[in-house]
Amino acid sequence: GIGGDLEYHLTPRMGLNFSLDWAQLDVTGQYDTSFVWEMGDAHMSYLSLTVGPNFHLTSGGRADLYLGLFVGYAALGSVDQSLPSTDLTLDLGDEFVYGGLLGLDLGLGALRVWALHFGVRYEVLEADGVDLDPLLPEAGFARHF
Repeated sequence: GIGGDLEYHLTPRMGLNFSLDWAQLDVTGQYDTSFVWEMGDAHMSYLSLTVGPNFHLTSGGRADLYLGLFVGYAALGSVDQSLPSTDLTLDLGDEFVYGGLLGLDLGLGALRVWALHFGVRYEVLEADGVDLDPLLPEAGFARHF
C-alpha cells in the first residue's frame, strides 16, 4: 500500500497527526455451503483516514521517537470471489478504526529537513466477518517544514 501523514506540532513534544492510507489487500474467504466448506482468494481495496495526537519522546535531536493514538474512518471495497459452486460479491462498506502507533524519524544531513521514517501502526477495524491483521509496518521518507 501507500500512505501519507501530515503532522502539525502544537508544542515541541506534541503534534496532531492526519493520516491517509490505501492498500490492495489479499483476501481468503471460507464459506459454508450446504455440503462442504469452500475457500476462495480475491483482492479488496482498503482506504483509511485517521487523526490523533503524537507524543514525541526524543524531540529536537537527530532521532525523533514518538508514540501516537488515532481514530478514524475506513472504506472497504467489495470482494468478488469465484467458488466451485457459486460466485460471490461481498460489499463490506465503511467502518470505524482506532489504534496506536510507534514511529522513529532519523534526520538526514546537517539541517535534518529530510528524515528516514520507520514505524508500526496497530489499527483495529471492527467489521462483521472481516479479520484484518492489525499490524501495519511503515517505512519511507519524512519532510520537516
